[in-house]
Amino acid sequence: MKISISSFHKFSIPLFAACIFIVAFIMGSRGYLSPVDHAVYDTFMNIRQKQINAPPANDVLLVTIDQASEEHLDMRISNFTRSMLAKAIDNLSAAGADTIGVDLDLSKRTDPADDTAFASAVKNSGKVVLASYVAGGRLVQPLDNFLSGARGEGLINLKIDRDGVLRSTYVVFNTDKGFYLGLPLLMASQYKNNDAPKVRVQNNIVSINNVPIPVRRGVMLINYAYAPDVRIRSIPYYKVLDGSYNHEDVKGKIVLIGNTSPLYHDYYSIPLKDGSGKKTLYGVEVYASVINTVLGKAFITYTFGSLVVLFMGIVTVFLALLIGIINKPVPKVGSVIAMIASAAVGQWMLFVHGFFMPGSQFYLSIPLIAFYSIAYDYMTEYRAHRYVSKAFEHYVSKELLDEIRSNPESLKLGGEKKEITVLFSDIRDFTSISEGVSPERLVEFLHVFFNTMTGVIYTHHGVVDKFIGDAIMALFGAPISDVQHAINAVSAASGMIDAMGDLKKRAKDILGREINIGIGIHTGEAIVGNMGSDKRFDYTAIGDTVNLASRLEGLNKFFGTTCIISDEVRQKLNDHVPLRQLGRVKVKGKTEGVKLYEIMAGADDDFIRQYNEIWQYIYSNDLKQAGLLLKKLHEQKLDDKMGTILLEQIDMAVSSGKPFDPVIEMKEK
Repeated sequence: MKISISSFHKFSIPLFAACIFIVAFIMGSRGYLSPVDHAVYDTFMNIRQKQINAPPANDVLLVTIDQASEEHLDMRISNFTRSMLAKAIDNLSAAGADTIGVDLDLSKRTDPADDTAFASAVKNSGKVVLASYVAGGRLVQPLDNFLSGARGEGLINLKIDRDGVLRSTYVVFNTDKGFYLGLPLLMASQYKNNDAPKVRVQNNIVSINNVPIPVRRGVMLINYAYAPDVRIRSIPYYKVLDGSYNHEDVKGKIVLIGNTSPLYHDYYSIPLKDGSGKKTLYGVEVYASVINTVLGKAFITYTFGSLVVLFMGIVTVFLALLIGIINKPVPKVGSVIAMIASAAVGQWMLFVHGFFMPGSQFYLSIPLIAFYSIAYDYMTEYRAHRYVSKAFEHYVSKELLDEIRSNPESLKLGGEKKEITVLFSDIRDFTSISEGVSPERLVEFLHVFFNTMTGVIYTHHGVVDKFIGDAIMALFGAPISDVQHAINAVSAASGMIDAMGDLKKRAKDILGREINIGIGIHTGEAIVGNMGSDKRFDYTAIGDTVNLASRLEGLNKFFGTTCIISDEVRQKLNDHVPLRQLGRVKVKGKTEGVKLYEIMAGADDDFIRQYNEIWQYIYSNDLKQAGLLLKKLHEQKLDDKMGTILLEQIDMAVSSGKPFDPVIEMKEK
């Protein structure tokens, strides 16, 4: 059975989609796509924070060991003693705190009297939960005499993502001494409960006192949007010590004691943003947010099980089929954007209901599938155009070839009348140069010359119509219409003149002598199209415009100039092109004189201005003043052949007393 290319394409798209999704899934499972998921999660969290209207967090109170306490007590935080901490616990217990958490490292001994006072305060309170942490693979615990009177100990290790943002915390942690609850989870389980917490771990659920907490690899997502730090009340440490606070603010609350001085760097970036960018919270504020998440049961479930993966894979393959059906690139890209937008909306709806489904695999797969489909379509179209390219690439320019590709019917014989600009260029005295040079060197130089000049013409949107020996014929404004065809032709001529600096050196090396060129440019209507027979034809331009451009190029020999343009070209230029008038010339075969100008790239502005003033005197019939000014100007540039010609004409008119005739009639082509 024969399978067509289009049939293969239909089968290859879903196959490619399946492969891409598998690769994306592997990349996602290894964390390579985490930045995408994190960006989406953070965006959702910030949007949700603005929408949610959670009640103030009345169950949690912070006692902040901060700079205000340093200033009030007139001592550094590092000098605060455990006797002071004991007093704080005594005061909080007396005020009716339900549970007191101490987010401080109590693993090292200090002054015995201070340690004894603290141990007694912990034991007498019966409400204190202490902090442990895992470092270097081992559990670091408070001193034994502290633990013996404590209500429990919880871990303060936090799960910071690779991008440095704290989005989750450990619920349970397997240490070298067994499983431990995180400090905020332990405190939440002890709130209004005197019994030891009942913990049950099963798959992706950790149940604490029959409250199921969704976890992934032992960690839970912190719902900062539900309980932002601004909703958590706090009291400075010094007020707890001196009793200058409202006991009602403490009664029946979970109280967390922790360091909030920026000097101790116990702060973390969180998904929420403020005016300065990423928002930061101190560790004790993070624990308060965890407690509020648990007490409010505002959990966010990380949803990415095997069934979810299978569902996403099936959807991806199905959407790949839809992408393959769409033929044009723009609708294809539009459909991809719509698919990604729909996926984002679906993600958001799940997030609103407490579920986060990572979509990075989908966001990666769909654009890659679309890219594959577009690339495949492009290659198919490319193969379809190869016949045309192979048949014509050596005969026409790239621009014309592109026009033929997009408009194949243009291959038929015939043409159209349109305004264009024609440029002719020729190497001066090339016939005599070629007589003393071997054919190999001649071909070598022409290859260098044509390559350089063709590149300049193409840069300025011209088309090289043909090479005639050492001459170049170029079109501007055809086959592709261009309203700036005259400007581009003059720009190309200036570029060709600039390129002569290097070409003269190459000519010296290859031919043994330097070369010069002449350029003629004329704008007008011409017949452009495919000219020839049914079996052999060329795209070209014919008409008086082409003939005159060729004649103008030849006039450079007479005037000693490099580039001559007609008045029709000048009228389409801006005032910044340096031009001087050459007068009127009646070329062979013409009854009317053609007003001509020379492009004087690099010439002195004052020279051009004075030269054009001479013509103003000529037209006002003040030939004596014109002659005086021209003689003075000609002394500055004695090799200016045009100046010599004009000066002879003026002197002849003055001496004969006849009116000055600025028209020069050329007897030869």
